[in-house]
Amino acid sequence: MNIREHRFSKIMAVNVNFLGAVGCFAYGWFLWPDDPRWYGFYIIGTLSFMGSVAFVIRALRGMKAIYRQDKVKPQKDAEMASDQSLKNAGMIDG
Repeated sequence: MNIREHRFSKIMAVNVNFLGAVGCFAYGWFLWPDDPRWYGFYIIGTLSFMGSVAFVIRALRGMKAIYRQDKVKPQKDAEMASDQSLKNAGMIDG
């Protein structure tokens, strides 16, 4: 699997989570009643708003994971010490 494909799928997941948050929030906004007699819609609207917050939290966690993956640098191998450098450092007699 290519690292770019994996990164692209993570970015798409973050965008889909933000889109889901907007959708849940809009659903709750349009469902919010003007009249207290429709109190059941308050419950559904509140649950929808809470769902949108959950989508945002999931998207932010995904963004954090992408940032941490970009921040990691590959480790480099150390070069083998030559006899001359060991003599200069006083580690061997010679």
